[in-house]
Amino acid sequence: MPRHHPCEQNATGGTYDGTTWAKAFQTVQAGINAATTGDEVWVAAGTYAENITLKAGVALYGGFAGTETARTQRNWTTNATILYGSGSGTMVVTAAITNAVLDGFTVRNGFAGVYVNGGTATVSNCTISGNTAGVYVNGGTATVTNCTISTNSYGVYVFGGTAEVSNCTISGNSGAGVYAYFGTAESPTAPSAEAAKASTWTSARRA
Repeated sequence: MPRHHPCEQNATGGTYDGTTWAKAFQTVQAGINAATTGDEVWVAAGTYAENITLKAGVALYGGFAGTETARTQRNWTTNATILYGSGSGTMVVTAAITNAVLDGFTVRNGFAGVYVNGGTATVSNCTISGNTAGVYVNGGTATVTNCTISTNSYGVYVFGGTAEVSNCTISGNSGAGVYAYFGTAESPTAPSAEAAKASTWTSARRA
């Protein structure tokens, strides 16, 4: 079983070393910093006003109430775990690392909600809204599954590398739902008729 590091901004244990929920790290980044390859970081419901940088081989999971003993007990719909930006920063960064995981979060009000700058990252079960770019891929591969991506300027913006998008609801993005300027945006399903509105799915590629 992977070692896990709990994070809860309202933990009351006095000593915040991530050994129990009562002693959970009070910031998400503190939990990530303590983790090593193969570890998981579990984040309790709440709004975390911080920008975070993921680590290679570390999985970040939201949707916890703060009592769970198994990841399968979480509910990311009921226990909204929000990463909230200032409107200008990048909320979640992966920089040339492999096997980073972001799962079960709401990411909003950043310049880039999730920024993949090389390497590989998987984004699942997330709500990404109110950003300039919901998912910004600037090299590497981002695999985006089971997410709701809405009311951003661009839902998924690819400036290099590849975005693999599946089982997502992409709507109401003012510039484009999915846009590949350089690189590739892929989906197992064809763009819907709503693509003409440039909000549900718009894909363009320039050499």
